[in-house]
Amino acid sequence: MKAGRPGDVLDLAAYTDFPWTRLYVFSPYTPLKTSLEKLGVQWPSAFVSSIESSDSRCLLIFIDGKRVRAALEYPRQRGDFSQLPAGKAYSPQDAMFKIEQRKNDSWPMMVPWEGKSTPLSSAEDAVGKVMHVPAVQEWIRLFPNGTSATTGGHPAFSVVSESSSTFTVWVYEDLPERAQTFAYYSVQKKTGAVDQEL
Repeated sequence: MKAGRPGDVLDLAAYTDFPWTRLYVFSPYTPLKTSLEKLGVQWPSAFVSSIESSDSRCLLIFIDGKRVRAALEYPRQRGDFSQLPAGKAYSPQDAMFKIEQRKNDSWPMMVPWEGKSTPLSSAEDAVGKVMHVPAVQEWIRLFPNGTSATTGGHPAFSVVSESSSTFTVWVYEDLPERAQTFAYYSVQKKTGAVDQEL
């Protein structure tokens, strides 16, 4: 999962490619085996976690029925899940968290996102979201009146791929003989969240 910025919404269902029905988040120093047993779930011996002895990560456990499908130790400096209620189950539809940077916290906090989803209805909506990214707006300013005085190129946007959860938007300068890439962005269909691809 990519690290986001304050204000971004992280939709965990969009980052998983396996079935799951519940997500549980465990804070540092949680006695994992007993906590899972209370939920009626067994911790597979093949999974190893440092959660019981480290305060630098939270553990995200994805469950399908009574089976642990995946476990992820998420670094708190990328987004701290530790303030979420212990033992709360999140469905794939509810597993959306907003990144908030609070004054007295050194790490950005992950808080349940209660905003209304603004699903994208078209590729044009995805391009519109990308055009409002500050770095892209700054790049567009290099083309006064839509053309670069230096190269004669034009800013261009193209949706190059679409999955069930995202659009991928290519941002590039359209030059007479070639195209010069500025960046690629993935746009979540469910939330409209934009991430630059590396």
